[in-house]
Amino acid sequence: MSSVKDTELCEQNLDPFSDSIPLQSLLSHHSPISTPSPSKPPVDSSETTRIISLICLAVSTFIGLLCIASGIYIAVANRDIYNVVLPPTWPGGPPTYNVLPGMVALFPDASHRVVLPELMRLAFTIVYTFCDESIGFIHSVTQRSTLATHSTQSSQGFTIQRRRRALQFNTNLRFFTAPRDENIGTFHPNGTLCNAVMALLHILAYSSLSLSKLTFTATICSENLGPNRCQDGGWESFCVSAIPILALGVSIVLQASIALAGIHCTRILTWNSSPLLSLAAILREGQVTRVPGRCMCGVLDIKGSTTDRHPKKPSPIQPSAWKSHRGIRRIIRALWVSVLICGAWGGIIVAAWHKDTQSVSNLDTPGLESWAFIPTNNSNAFVFGPSFTGSPLSPSSWIICYVALIVAQGALAFALHCSEMIVNVLRDEHIWRLAVSKNGTKPANPILGVFNFWPTNVLRLAKFFLHWVFGFCLTLQGTIAYLGDPEDPHDDTFDTQSSLQVIMRSVQTWYLMFFLALFCMFVTILALHHPRGPQPAAYGHIQTLANLIDDWAPDTTIWWGHKEGEGTYDEGGETGSEEDRDRDRKVVHHAGTSDSPLPPVDLGYTYA
Repeated sequence: MSSVKDTELCEQNLDPFSDSIPLQSLLSHHSPISTPSPSKPPVDSSETTRIISLICLAVSTFIGLLCIASGIYIAVANRDIYNVVLPPTWPGGPPTYNVLPGMVALFPDASHRVVLPELMRLAFTIVYTFCDESIGFIHSVTQRSTLATHSTQSSQGFTIQRRRRALQFNTNLRFFTAPRDENIGTFHPNGTLCNAVMALLHILAYSSLSLSKLTFTATICSENLGPNRCQDGGWESFCVSAIPILALGVSIVLQASIALAGIHCTRILTWNSSPLLSLAAILREGQVTRVPGRCMCGVLDIKGSTTDRHPKKPSPIQPSAWKSHRGIRRIIRALWVSVLICGAWGGIIVAAWHKDTQSVSNLDTPGLESWAFIPTNNSNAFVFGPSFTGSPLSPSSWIICYVALIVAQGALAFALHCSEMIVNVLRDEHIWRLAVSKNGTKPANPILGVFNFWPTNVLRLAKFFLHWVFGFCLTLQGTIAYLGDPEDPHDDTFDTQSSLQVIMRSVQTWYLMFFLALFCMFVTILALHHPRGPQPAAYGHIQTLANLIDDWAPDTTIWWGHKEGEGTYDEGGETGSEEDRDRDRKVVHHAGTSDSPLPPVDLGYTYA
């Protein structure tokens, strides 16, 4: 293959190579042979997928509305939670004014029950992951159809050369891919603006999950206790605040609304995410045309003119996704950079704690005495935020916390979102390469098909697990402190004050770095994998698949292999003789697809 140019290749890679089909007798070498006209691609309604997707969207919307209703109830109820968050021996008794509005307290004196509250937050994360996957699937379906029916301008230097289809690959980064705004309008649900809003809502939702479990510590702080001022330990309780729950619900409902608007504004070509059915739909629309004579050209052969015949011999090994896709290389490099940043972040936390600046909490902060996975009172922590106040917690406290979380968690959310594109690219290539297996390739229900490709299952688990672990690294800490004299308490004073601060833990950050490194290693190994066999790699590239598939089956089950040659052969010579085989190697053969099993291609033949 000639030199490989980095083009904007953005979709699939492979995986397994199943049992090849037993060699069948090739065509007779004594008759004229021509390439058949390609059959029409089948019509795929994917009605079942559409119904399941809409049901999941409705369930996600209901969950979002339930979160909004719960948040409003918690905020309006203004319940007295001091009987939970304050110990019975609190000096002077509970205050008569509420310094902790909009909260519901759970698990009193829960310093010894650290697992149960974290399991509750894990359950919240799993539920939102379901909502995110359901909404994201519909958003990607509408985005794919929008890209398929619109074109964009490609240019070289200062000269605009031609207009090309916006959808080049079956899989795209849904937050970062959109047609030009002048083609679809600024406020189109799949436009640049709405994609940016979806990305922000996605980050906001995961940030709200990290804040869904709020730890409040009640402690005595007095000058009579010495230089540290505060008692060791304290009465810990876990609370659920109205603001994160309300923000989570609003985020889910708005994302679902944008996805629903995409269904309304887009003529959906297919609800199936299979690259084969996407190609079939685009072919029926006339948005792409098959180029004959390129039956052995993979995605790396997109160079120069893509409309000329390109005879070539098969290669026993195909290029990896890393080599084929510049975007994948960028994503993997960014993932490894995020691992290094995560480790450095943990080191900065330790350095800041040892420096003991004014930004560090005025409470005692323990050293590196605990390497527990779930943080305890001995976990190293760097705390910053507003100081104690006798007034109710102000909105500025929540704003500071949300800004810190959005900045930090946004990087993780985008990293996992980009990793999803890599895995989907590999899944697309896996679907295409099943065409040389015994049973051929047939697009399955995309929702059920997710569970048939194991890297996708690993990605789903990694997404909610890494976000859950992130909640250990950066979260909120609420403190109720008695600042008066515990020996001479006064009723109804402002001696009981509260503070809401951001807490960062170094050990848990290094645990996150470890798990993120394992995930990056997993994705890197997949991207470096070279598919075996002569079947050209497409990685979901629409034009490449259109050139490789020349025959469609009514039920969309297709096989790929050797079909026939082009031109004529000289009569004479014994069939199967060495002279015949030499002539076979000089003629240009054809490989393609069929609705029945085909013999494997010959590595010594030239195909076009």
